[in-house]
Amino acid sequence: MLNASNLLSSFGRVADYWSPKVVGHVNDQYIKAAKLRVD
Repeated sequence: MLNASNLLSSFGRVADYWSPKVVGHVNDQYIKAAKLRVD
């Protein structure tokens, strides 16, 4: 059974630039989000 996740709240957990965080998993695969800095 899949549990839904709010992407906005998941991205809120990422505080540092270029530091990916696991925000979920599907079929034994991790879903990661990272904050990018564009100059």
